Amino acid sequence: MRIELNASHILGFWGSCGEVSQCEFQFGQRLIYVAHPAGEASEPYLREVQSLVQAAWDDIEAVIAFTRETVRPGEPELWRLLESAACRGSPLEVFSIHIAAGNGTASYTLSWSPDFDWRQVVYDEFDTWKESPISLQRFEPKKDLWLSIKRCGAGRFEPENVECLAKSAQ
Repeated sequence: MRIELNASHILGFWGSCGEVSQCEFQFGQRLIYVAHPAGEASEPYLREVQSLVQAAWDDIEAVIAFTRETVRPGEPELWRLLESAACRGSPLEVFSIHIAAGNGTASYTLSWSPDFDWRQVVYDEFDTWKESPISLQRFEPKKDLWLSIKRCGAGRFEPENVECLAKSAQ
């Protein structure tokens, strides 16, 4: 998808703290936030971060894959099954992209996907005759999870909220 940050498409605009203002955009189901110095027009900053926003958008599948492979929130058995079984969709979704104008950083907010079908049945990789179906419903999260993943370059990421990650593994 081509992302164009146009000031006429801003959903919201507010001061997030004394020195920073933030613009909010929506593309599909995802939100994009661009932070810039307070008291200054947003347009020059939107032009400045346009290519970064597009690159971050283009990396959405890669950040989901990174999170699945390295963070693995929830139960370890869920991720083992998802790696070996054919299932529809991803249990993780990017909800928003956050851009800090001026320092050129991007980060993603991920959580459990509301569209993932936890009623799916999969089979263990060793169940060649498919005799023992496993319902993913038993792994359906009981609590919210919000992860922040920083983009360090094309296809390169690192977790930002490590304390939350430790709790998500419990």
